[in-house]
Amino acid sequence: MTELSCRWAVGPVLARFLLALGILLALLVAPGCGQGQAASRPEEGSARDWPFSVVSSEPRFRVFYDSPADRGTAEQVASSLRDAWVFQTRVLGFTNPPSDGGIVGPDDWFDVFLVRGIDSCKVDIASPEPVTPWGGLACYMQLDPWGKYGGEGLAQTVAHEFNHATQAADAWNDMPIVYEMTACYVDQYFGGPIGYQLADFQAHPEWSLLRNDDYATYYMYGSSLYLHFLRDCYFGGDDRFISLLWKAMRRRPGVDPARPLFVDALNAALAPQGKSFLDTVPTFARWRYYTYSRDDHRHFQRVTPALATRPQTFLPDETSLPESDLVLRQVSLQETPLSIEPAPMRTGSAYREVVRENPSQTSFQVRLIQPPGPASEKVRWVVQAVPGLSPDSDGEVVEFTRGLARVPFAPDGRRTLILTAMPTSDYDPAFPSDETFPVSLQLEP
Repeated sequence: MTELSCRWAVGPVLARFLLALGILLALLVAPGCGQGQAASRPEEGSARDWPFSVVSSEPRFRVFYDSPADRGTAEQVASSLRDAWVFQTRVLGFTNPPSDGGIVGPDDWFDVFLVRGIDSCKVDIASPEPVTPWGGLACYMQLDPWGKYGGEGLAQTVAHEFNHATQAADAWNDMPIVYEMTACYVDQYFGGPIGYQLADFQAHPEWSLLRNDDYATYYMYGSSLYLHFLRDCYFGGDDRFISLLWKAMRRRPGVDPARPLFVDALNAALAPQGKSFLDTVPTFARWRYYTYSRDDHRHFQRVTPALATRPQTFLPDETSLPESDLVLRQVSLQETPLSIEPAPMRTGSAYREVVRENPSQTSFQVRLIQPPGPASEKVRWVVQAVPGLSPDSDGEVVEFTRGLARVPFAPDGRRTLILTAMPTSDYDPAFPSDETFPVSLQLEP
C-alpha cells in the first residue's frame, strides 16, 4: 500500500496563487435563502414607493421599510449589514457590490428591502447589463427579518445574502453549489455552522462532489465543508483564498464567454502545487471521514487569521457538530459479493466499514468487481483504507495486484474502505452528470 497524506500549504502559497491568477483573471450570473436570476423589482414596488429608510454612508447602503414601527428592526439589519460588509470585503477580500446607477433606489447606493410576511430572503440583480469591465452585476437584497430567517439568525442571514451580492460583482453564472458553498462558509463567521445543512451533505457522499440537486436538500449549503478542506489542505488555513477564487472567475473580454468557472479558477490556484480539482477529490473523500466522532485534530482547523479580527466566537467549525459525522455502513467478511448501493456518480464516493469476524484476523482480502460495458470505461476506482495505521498517516491507497489486495485491520478490528469513482476522460467537472457507476466488492479473510 502507498501512504497518502495531504500536504499542508504554508508561506508562499497565497503569493503563488496570486501569480497563477494573473493567468486566469476573468467574470459571471446563478441561484440561493436565495439568488434571483433575472432583473426584478421588490415585491412591494420600486424603492421610490418606500417611505422610510435607514442610511449608512460608509459603506454606502439604504435599508427600506414601510412603517415607523419597524425602525428598530431596520436599524438592526443595517448594523448586521455594516458588520458583514466590512468583514467580508476588508478582511476576507470579497469584491464590493458595484453601483446600480439608481436603477433600483433613489441613488446609486446598495439597496435592502424589508418585506414582512414573505418568510424568505434573496439577492437579485438590478439589471442584466454588466456594470464592470468583466461583466459584474449590480443587485439589491430583500429580507423578511420577522420570518424564519430573522430573529437570532438575522446576522447570519444578512451575511449570507451579502456574500451573494459580492458574488454578483465577480461572477453570476456558475454552478448553483458554488454560490451556496461560499455563502454558507462565510456566514458561519456570523452564527456558526448549521447542523441540518451538514447532515444533508454528509448523507450523500456518493453524489458528484459539485452536484446541483436543484435545492431538493441542503446538500449544496453543507458543501461549505469542501471549502474548509481546501483552505486547510492547500491554502495554509487562510480564508482569503476564497475571495481570490471569485476574482479569478471573472470573465475576460474577447475570450470564452462561458469560462472561467469555479473549477477553472481552482485548477489555476492549485497549479503551483502541481494539483487540480480532480486531485482534491480522493483527498477530500478521506478528510470528510475525520469529522466529529472521528476527528483526529489533524485535519480541519478551528483557528484562522480572520477570526482575530472579530470579537465573536463564531468561526467555520463544521466538524464540531454531530451532524457532520459520516454515517458508515458496516459489513462483515461473510457479506460477499457486496454490491455498493447507492452506486457513486463521478467524483462521488462510497464508504464501507469492514469488521473482522474474530480477534485472530489481522487483515482481509478485497477484490473490486466492475460490471462489463461502456460505463466501466468512464471511471477508474480509487480505493483507500482509513484510518491510517501509523502516526504520520491518515490513510492508504489500496494497491491491487491482479485485481486483489490485502488490507490490514486497525487494532480495533475494523477498517473503512473508501471507493471513489474518478472520471477517465471526456468529463468536465464543471458540468457534473447524475450518471452512476455500479461496483461490487468481494471480501475474504
